[in-house]
Amino acid sequence: MQYAPSENQDIGESLDPIKVENEHFIAQVTNTIPDILYVYDFSDRLVIYINPRASMILGYGASEFKEMSHSFVERLVHPDDFAGYPAWFSRVSRLEPGEIFEHEFRVRHKDGHLLWVRSRETVFKR
Repeated sequence: MQYAPSENQDIGESLDPIKVENEHFIAQVTNTIPDILYVYDFSDRLVIYINPRASMILGYGASEFKEMSHSFVERLVHPDDFAGYPAWFSRVSRLEPGEIFEHEFRVRHKDGHLLWVRSRETVFKR
């Protein structure tokens, strides 16, 4: 649903309901999908968003993910798989708009056991 501004309404004001509706929609989608959804900033090597499902799958709380900060990938990805990080980084940095890179690797659950995950990477912004 879109809102059209009235004659006396500022354009900025008319966008607020759309923004609120879009943010609500995105939150509902990211909170209900059964997979881990994350946004990773490759330039800063930092996870900037991770959905709540990650806590259920990996056992870490939101504050623990935040504390991992720059070491998130290094701490969770199995060392043998992390050794391939430079190639993964290189591959993702060359993705064309809309292209998806899919790969599998192991991550460590909070209790120590390993999980195989399949990741689908795409670039949102450069």
